[in-house]
Amino acid sequence: MNNLPEEILDIIWTHYWQFKYNDVINEINYPLEIEEKHISFIKKNFGVIACPYRDNYKHHLEKMNESICKIINNQGLFLICKQNNLLMRYITNEYLKHVFNRVPDNFKYVASLFVILSGSNRFKVLFAFENINKPCNINISDYAAII
Repeated sequence: MNNLPEEILDIIWTHYWQFKYNDVINEINYPLEIEEKHISFIKKNFGVIACPYRDNYKHHLEKMNESICKIINNQGLFLICKQNNLLMRYITNEYLKHVFNRVPDNFKYVASLFVILSGSNRFKVLFAFENINKPCNINISDYAAII
């Protein structure tokens, strides 16, 4: 690369740093985009944690859990959550350890976001996530307040 003329090297480095800049901006915006996407999903599908269709959504909930986990366990992205007052700033490992200890590990982070958004139904939502892997024998009308 050192054999190239200076003008060509300038063009190459300019393109390189433009892509690097875009990568950095995308990483900074990642927590905001993820939270908006997840909140939209939760608002549209809040009743999925109640019976009888929750098994159809477990894959989506696990994917959401992975993306939230990625943000919470990255100190830089978590700091971005705090600075932008995102709801994910409330999800800490201490919070998960004490409140969500009976929730399966592959649903803890998404369960905490559901609970944060659920308001007065938070105990019903927590109970639903604690029993998410158990067979459903509860009537959907029992969860009418959640929906």
